[in-house]
Amino acid sequence: MRRLKYSDHWISLSLFVISIFGVVMIGSASAGSAGEYGGTYALENMIKQGIFLIIGFVLMMLLRRKFSTRWMYPRTIKAMLIIVLILMAACLAFPSVSGSKAWIRLPFGMSIQPSEFAKIALMLMMSYYLVETPKAFKNPAHYVRRFTTIKQYEHYRLWQCVGRPLAMAAVVILFCMVLQHDFGTSVIMAGIVAVCFFCASDRYYAKFQKPLFIGLAVAFFAVILIGLPILTHVLEDYQLGRILAWLDPLSDPYNTSFHQINGLIAFAKNGFFGLGLGNSTQKFGYIPEAQNDYISAIIFEELGVFGLALIIIPYTIIIYRLFSYAYKMKDPKHKIILCGIASYFFLHLFLNLGGVSCLIPLTGVPLLCISSGGSSTIAAYVAIGIAQALISQHNREKTRLAQEGI
Repeated sequence: MRRLKYSDHWISLSLFVISIFGVVMIGSASAGSAGEYGGTYALENMIKQGIFLIIGFVLMMLLRRKFSTRWMYPRTIKAMLIIVLILMAACLAFPSVSGSKAWIRLPFGMSIQPSEFAKIALMLMMSYYLVETPKAFKNPAHYVRRFTTIKQYEHYRLWQCVGRPLAMAAVVILFCMVLQHDFGTSVIMAGIVAVCFFCASDRYYAKFQKPLFIGLAVAFFAVILIGLPILTHVLEDYQLGRILAWLDPLSDPYNTSFHQINGLIAFAKNGFFGLGLGNSTQKFGYIPEAQNDYISAIIFEELGVFGLALIIIPYTIIIYRLFSYAYKMKDPKHKIILCGIASYFFLHLFLNLGGVSCLIPLTGVPLLCISSGGSSTIAAYVAIGIAQALISQHNREKTRLAQEGI
């Protein structure tokens, strides 16, 4: 209980709100598929989501009490990444879902998506290598004698401090993108890695952060302006269809643009309070599996601007509180981890709402703790558990110093 005293209650309350709201909306959105899957389909999905929330809550409480960056060593970090890659490789043996081979099938109709937990593993890996590796080079004399020239030493330092962590992250990201064909998850992983790198506080990284930011911006606009012909040879047909549907939603309304158009119709039919809970019409065959990626469209159709506020406000509180605590952290590893978790929630929110509203191409990214899905829900709770552990350590130390008058 003492540890709960020092955790951030605004984050906990916001997570509770979106979780309960998610269960209610999963039931409402699933009702549209009851004719296909049976009259108890909505109730089954609500119960499954409730079970995932309980599992996530138990893991969150455990991590809130036990997690510490003192666990993190090179061997444990590498072992964690190897385990994640093995599980991601195991997904290739199972049938694809919506074009992606990202799930391991389990008994009783359950499945697990290892790449959701890979996002957390990448945060921890980046926080360790971006902080601990530069410390080893504080005494250059120890390394210089191993090389014949200073240039060789600088190349070695560049690889160890920058190249190695980015290369390890790239292996996971490319595995997810090329072999699993999961573009949305790959984008989130890349975004988390980039945020972690930009948050590295060691002076050695300062000279790389600005060029990397410029390079990412140039690459982004290059893909938009001249990269589409190249993407036609790289992306899967369904991924290319999503991009074309984003550029012109009316181009193929009964095929590639079907989901986007019906999602926009759901957005257009709302008022301030929407059509009323359970009164969506788009969930009846127009938006398949509406309880998953397109649940935000159903929320907007049924609850209007009020429903959108129930998504945006709790998410904003979580993201803001995480970034504000990251700014206060003295331990650079804690700072990087909190920034990574904040970007994790932000990217899921942005890619989901942006894709459903056609502001950006649809990526198939779930809305954490609101969309139906065990892996994403449990991973979100694990991330918050880690964040609350670091926040508790910070607040407890702050209280101790205040009591001692320091």
